Amino acid sequence: MAFTRAEIRNILGDARTDEIENKLVALHLSAIDPLKDEREALKQERDKLKETADKVPELEKQLNELRNGEDFKAKYEKEHTDFETYKAQIAKDAETEKIKAAYRKLLNDEHISEKRLDAIVKVTDFANMKLDKDGNLENIDDLKKAIDSDWGEFRVVTRQRNARVETPPKVDNGTPTVSRARELADKYYAQKYGVPKNAEKE
Repeated sequence: MAFTRAEIRNILGDARTDEIENKLVALHLSAIDPLKDEREALKQERDKLKETADKVPELEKQLNELRNGEDFKAKYEKEHTDFETYKAQIAKDAETEKIKAAYRKLLNDEHISEKRLDAIVKVTDFANMKLDKDGNLENIDDLKKAIDSDWGEFRVVTRQRNARVETPPKVDNGTPTVSRARELADKYYAQKYGVPKNAEKE
């Protein structure tokens, strides 16, 4: 039942006066107004808590993004370091291949047997070899000495010998030799004149 002036009048009946009614209303308000104020304060606090609660998912999302950001940064730095290491290794391998090619050419220039080149290159340590700005091996004289010392036994020596005059090489390319040409000439002479060429001198 609501506490209204109509209810007061209904309860008091003929005993009601304006003074009594006003006092009862004032008494009622003095009791109810603090409750209203408290309820309003609680409502405001509830609204604030609700607002904060509504922000929790977003705050958690931001926190996770920050955490993931830190993980991503660490992952990026590691991948970047790994990539730089990989690039350095690729460059080093390419330089080593150039050094190997230059050393192989030097072995060939020093007349080391071509059959031995792959094996020699395979067991050679290229860590201390370097190329100059022109792409040639540095300290080449020392390398030649080392080649002579380590691989000299595999050096191939080629010699050119002149053919002996008294025994000329046999020509077998379809061209008649001197004796064969003379034989054919004598035969032609005999057929033309009816006598061998040598018989004419007799």
